[in-house]
Amino acid sequence: MIPPPSSPATVTHSITMQNGWTWVSFPVEFDDYTLNSVFSSANLGGYSHVNGNEVKDQYVFAEFYAGYGFYGTLTSVNTNGMFAVKMSSSATLTVTGPPVTLPKTININQGWTYVPVPYQTTVTLASGMAVPSGFSYGNGDEFKDFFTFSEFYQGYGWYGTLTSMVPGIGYMLKTASSGTATYNELAAGRRLAEGKKLIAAQPVEEMRAAGPAPADWTVDAGRYAQTMTMVALVTIDGVRKESGTLAAIVGKELRGVQATAKIPPFGAYAGKALYLLVIRGNEDGDSVSFQYYDGATKTALDKTVKFAVNGKVGNVVAPFMLAQKPKLFG
Repeated sequence: MIPPPSSPATVTHSITMQNGWTWVSFPVEFDDYTLNSVFSSANLGGYSHVNGNEVKDQYVFAEFYAGYGFYGTLTSVNTNGMFAVKMSSSATLTVTGPPVTLPKTININQGWTYVPVPYQTTVTLASGMAVPSGFSYGNGDEFKDFFTFSEFYQGYGWYGTLTSMVPGIGYMLKTASSGTATYNELAAGRRLAEGKKLIAAQPVEEMRAAGPAPADWTVDAGRYAQTMTMVALVTIDGVRKESGTLAAIVGKELRGVQATAKIPPFGAYAGKALYLLVIRGNEDGDSVSFQYYDGATKTALDKTVKFAVNGKVGNVVAPFMLAQKPKLFG
């Protein structure tokens, strides 16, 4: 038997950091895990931290103080979870070190867990999700990054706008039970086979083409540290919308935009266009309203929701119903 090729002694990953908040994880091991080393100006292409820059994991945090560096209850990173990083401008974080050793087992909370991607290449959810021990993934479990999400549906698996796991990106996993989960090394052939299974399980026209969006419908995602998710079905004048753009708005701020409807292949709404929308905020309580754009007209929709950190409204088998506001007659 020919042994598998050995892992390279060191690898390098470039992680895009946006102005504001970015979720990151680390697929390499470091000689020095301290915040001031990992997030040094040298590793950030010359970016200089300013007062108010912040790094936090699920439990503790540290803030940057000019003349000192990062200070707080969080002193170092690790390869067991993800970290939310706040910066004052965009930059590229370059990390170099030995690849994270696989298999890798992490602890999973009941509820939300900040989780990493320990792989060296992008993998599908079908091949890359950590294998649970002591519990099983079930209906309502959720997996999200800063921009997309998927939910677990018994009899189908993970479904949503999030379809792959990218090294360097940080993720959040919600489960109904606690236990441990293990990331396993997968041979290239198996990764390809798993990817083909994922594609084969979904119809060719699983996603509508991206719809039009007004020029002013741009979300400054980095301003917001938290997200919630929504699955919605939109009807205008009694007609279910198959394309167009859905926006979430707080006051005059765009908090989420989804221009591409997905077409689930299962459940009561199989074959129908649904919008899987990520809504952003910093704290609970904001009143979120919705508008739909068909390429010519913005239409105010009839319902609002309260922003809830890590909240969820609707899903693929029971979407949140949105329609135009009733017309008022004098």
